[in-house]
Amino acid sequence: MIVQLVIGILFSIIEEATTLIFFLCLFRYEVKEKIKEVILVSVLVAIFSRIIRMYLDISYAVLLTMVVFYALFILIFRFRLLNGIIIISMMYITNMLMTTAAFFVISLLTNLLFSKAINSIIYQIPIILANALLMLGAAWLVYKKQWGVSLVQDSFSKVGRQINILIACYSLVGMIIVVQTITTITVSDYNFHYNIWIVLGTFSLFLLMFLLVRNIQVMQKQMKMEEERLYLENLHSYTEEIKQINRDFYSQTQTLRHMASCQNVHMLVQYLDHLLQERNFMQASIEIHEPMLAAFLGKERHVCQSYGVSLTVECIGHYFTPESISGYQLNRILNMIFDEIIAVLKDKPSADKFIHFQIHSVIGGTTTFTLKTKHVQAMPVAIVKQLKMNAGTLALQYDPDTSKSTIIVTFQGDAL
Repeated sequence: MIVQLVIGILFSIIEEATTLIFFLCLFRYEVKEKIKEVILVSVLVAIFSRIIRMYLDISYAVLLTMVVFYALFILIFRFRLLNGIIIISMMYITNMLMTTAAFFVISLLTNLLFSKAINSIIYQIPIILANALLMLGAAWLVYKKQWGVSLVQDSFSKVGRQINILIACYSLVGMIIVVQTITTITVSDYNFHYNIWIVLGTFSLFLLMFLLVRNIQVMQKQMKMEEERLYLENLHSYTEEIKQINRDFYSQTQTLRHMASCQNVHMLVQYLDHLLQERNFMQASIEIHEPMLAAFLGKERHVCQSYGVSLTVECIGHYFTPESISGYQLNRILNMIFDEIIAVLKDKPSADKFIHFQIHSVIGGTTTFTLKTKHVQAMPVAIVKQLKMNAGTLALQYDPDTSKSTIIVTFQGDAL
């Protein structure tokens, strides 16, 4: 009895851990940094699940295990309540679908009933191992191909709250269907009509999984649109300043003519350099087809000027916001990077106070932001984490001999 309990706990740990790893990868959480939490939660849930089944009916035991799993998940991982409901419910729905399908095949091949096959350790162990390998393989594929989706972290928008409530309702219904299906499987015995309820429960779980994934994608798109609208309203004043620079170009040419007539060569060269930077910046803004980034760069240029830092922008190709991140989140991360660079450069010599911001973008392909400057040797871990949450990467190259720094932010295109 004890040996069987220990074996059951070990295989339950494997089952819980691998399924949890898959969904953390699917929702773009950093698995390597949370592996201890994954193991801890899996061990506690597996022990509780196996022990509680000795005293309660399987359906009540599963329901209580889901509640305990959710509580541990929120306490240990420190995730938002809604995100915890979504992840836990999808874990159990997926596990239920895979397990039910496997035992259905076994019952067809061996002429055993569900209630007999599901209680046989001979069939339980291979199915758990097969599911674990499948989950790990799927997690690796999702991580490599960047197929994951990001759960929305902010809930300030009305649209976001409405869809969050809808997804939470789907998740709770999914947990109820899981318990109902397990109850039907365990009491099926020789009554044929129970098999209809098993098929109905499985089909409902498939449909529910589709609705969950679809609504998460809809939520992301609508939140992205709303974030961009709000951010554009906040940056409206900066876009007006950029337009004013363009309108003042005529007066600048008049100043240039006056300097030429006075034959002041030194001031003329300085003013030409200044105008060239202005024109390059405006040309890059025209090639950026996302007004949010153009407005952000206009604002950042004024910030740089207040610290004596020269900002030049170069856009290669026609820029569009990467699919894996909203314009608001991208600008927020870029703002953090610019703040770090300016903090380093503000006390440096004037010759070293420059930032060259280059954008290389291919529609549906890889988007790369390259920032060339000096004296920047590291970036905060918080920025790297924010990028990983949105399928982005950051690389920093520093040459100690020349003090030159190159910061490369990359977003991979849609692998599908």
